[in-house]
Amino acid sequence: MLCMETILKVRRLSLKQGLSQRAIPLLINPCDHDPDDHLIWHINNLKIPILLAKSVDNLPDEKGVKSIEVMGLNRFGLVTVRAEVLQPVAVKVGSISELIDITASMSSCEARDRCLAKIGRDIDALQACYEPDREYAAMVKSCIDSHMENLKRDLAGLLA
Repeated sequence: MLCMETILKVRRLSLKQGLSQRAIPLLINPCDHDPDDHLIWHINNLKIPILLAKSVDNLPDEKGVKSIEVMGLNRFGLVTVRAEVLQPVAVKVGSISELIDITASMSSCEARDRCLAKIGRDIDALQACYEPDREYAAMVKSCIDSHMENLKRDLAGLLA
């Protein structure tokens, strides 16, 4: 049902904007195309999580560019909602990083071991924030993935 709704919205929007039927194939239809093949999340600033077209041979992907433009995928209201969705993820990442820093300054003791265990649990909880069926799931996954390598590396360094 979601795919049909998307198709109808795109067609209505296309007609309003005067796009010809020939231009519609340049738009990403999530029923027919994996958006990840054409779009990439740019989340270096959680206040402005935007979509960019992927590069293909050093040129922006045409479907990605047109879909962002025509469907307004980076309009202010949408970006604001995305930032709100990412806020809890950012808080979790910040808390884990802070606990890693605190633990790094501790000498071996029971409290340090408990902190290490908590960091591991918190990393697992961060990964559990990704729920594939939720709205903005791809964005949340992208954000988590961008931090996960560093967090795991830092934890491994503490365990060494």
